[in-house]
Amino acid sequence: MKQVKYYAPIIFFLGMLLDGQLSTVMEGLTKNHYFTLSNLTLLIFLVGVINLSKNYIILLAFIIGCLCDSYFTGILGINMFLYPLFTYWFIRFQKTINKNILTQLASFIVAFTSYQILLMLMQIIFNLAKVNLILFIVSILGPSILFNILLFLIFIWAFRFLLCVRS
Repeated sequence: MKQVKYYAPIIFFLGMLLDGQLSTVMEGLTKNHYFTLSNLTLLIFLVGVINLSKNYIILLAFIIGCLCDSYFTGILGINMFLYPLFTYWFIRFQKTINKNILTQLASFIVAFTSYQILLMLMQIIFNLAKVNLILFIVSILGPSILFNILLFLIFIWAFRFLLCVRS
């Protein structure tokens, strides 16, 4: 279990890159009618808090947030703040969240929804986007939640295995 900390950064980094690719593929498949955003990185943080130390995973969240901001938006700050915040939340409620797959799914849905809303609010506050609330819910948030539930069901066992979580 101690060796997880050595390869965990690679899993987080690959998860972040896969997020971008999946979001781009889904954007093409829906012909820009829906903007389905993937967030496997958040899922990996949810699973990773079980075996990684608090300080280590928060540092990883900060670094991955920096990389995510620089890679996807070019503006440092939003994910650099949000990923450590949600990782801390996962740590704080770890005993409740990680009881079983169903509670992890419910926690992931709540976390993903909260993350997307906070991301949108921060973009509005910093004048990075102008958002119509109804359009956001119908075209971005709703499809993204459904897509991420599907990703959860596909990837949860792989991430639990890679991060040495036994149920």
